[in-house]
Amino acid sequence: MRDAAGRSLDGAPLSLWPLDGGTPWRTLTDGGGTYRFEGLPAGTYELAVEGGPGVAQRAWLDLGAEETRELDLGPAGEGRIGLEIHRRGRPVVGAAVHARREATAQDAVEREAFGHTDLRGECVLTGLAAGAWWVRVVSGSAALEQRVVLAEGAEAAFEWELHEGILRGEVRTLDGAAVPGARVEAHPVGEPGGLWRIRGRADAAGRFELTGLPVGRYDLKAYAEGFPPGRLAGAEADLEGAVFRVEILVGRGGDVRLVVRDGDQRPVVGARVWAEGPAGEPLLAAPVRTSGGGRAQVSGLPEGRVFLRVVAEGYGRPARVAVDVIEGDVAEVEVTLRRPGTLEVLVDAWRWDPVRRVRLDVLRLPDRECVARRLPLARLEPEGPWEPLPLAGSVRVEDLEPGRYEVVVDGGPRFEPLRAEVDVRAGERTQVRLGLEER
Repeated sequence: MRDAAGRSLDGAPLSLWPLDGGTPWRTLTDGGGTYRFEGLPAGTYELAVEGGPGVAQRAWLDLGAEETRELDLGPAGEGRIGLEIHRRGRPVVGAAVHARREATAQDAVEREAFGHTDLRGECVLTGLAAGAWWVRVVSGSAALEQRVVLAEGAEAAFEWELHEGILRGEVRTLDGAAVPGARVEAHPVGEPGGLWRIRGRADAAGRFELTGLPVGRYDLKAYAEGFPPGRLAGAEADLEGAVFRVEILVGRGGDVRLVVRDGDQRPVVGARVWAEGPAGEPLLAAPVRTSGGGRAQVSGLPEGRVFLRVVAEGYGRPARVAVDVIEGDVAEVEVTLRRPGTLEVLVDAWRWDPVRRVRLDVLRLPDRECVARRLPLARLEPEGPWEPLPLAGSVRVEDLEPGRYEVVVDGGPRFEPLRAEVDVRAGERTQVRLGLEER
């Protein structure tokens, strides 16, 4: 266990939770930053660790009988996010800052970072891995979020102004009953799934309040376990004294019961299951995990066609599974996850150096779903002083579900774009070489 500077963490607390319930195991890292859990029964576990002011992480792993697993935990990145928070032009001191990276199929470790604003209203989070992060700031009853995409080792900085607009309302079922604990999200009208959002939670009476908003119109969503998401378009956030209560209605919805197995028909435990609408919009506040038998149930989905995305460590990036949901009914689905393959692409040119400008996309066929976007090339160097090589770079894409893909190479204004189709096979490395040509 290491901190953002690569130093071993002594005395960091760790908890190991069995996913089928029961009492967790707990320990501390020693002077060398190492930890050990012994005498564990076979099963699926969640390992949680928080290294003080740095980065907190969670990992899920399957442990066989008499098996020994090694798992290194640390910041795993050199990215930074800097924030400056104000209200009415003055710094907001002591606001809680929480960043959480969006889950990816390549990295089974969920990464989080925590901090507080100082006397200047500033906070810097360090040791962040590349990826998309949701940064949440909480000051009093105001809670705002913004999405930040970090490249490896990059730094993002932005200022936030907490405004005086308020949204108040209630979350209720179709028959008028309150929905306690519902999570409520607000997006500015015209920015569905945009780069920032405001979140809150309904109380025991189903009432919620969102504060710190710019005055204006917002689209609201309410998520509650056992119900499809409720929506309300064009709600007005206004100043205190001019606020009207709004009402978000949630219905009963339908359920999907699924079994997840691997290619040998063995259950996959601890897989994460997301539900999405036709346009990719999330239908769940958090993923559902498969149990010891590889089983999971997703409840409260809206009637119509929904898509399930199942992701498990070591099984690549599977395609979405379409399911037709009927109000008040349960749909049965079986999902098979296959061993992933690796795609390695070499791009070269003989006259000009394109490596810095080239970006590569990988699309899953036939629906052309983008599974890797705008990947940069790593430069290749000659192996000896007398070996002439073209100016070339390569990129490796791991954890791909077996199947057919299209590689799209953008070499910038000097070169013609490239497209090539390739078959990725389970457990194998597929290589393809492409040559850039001048326009």
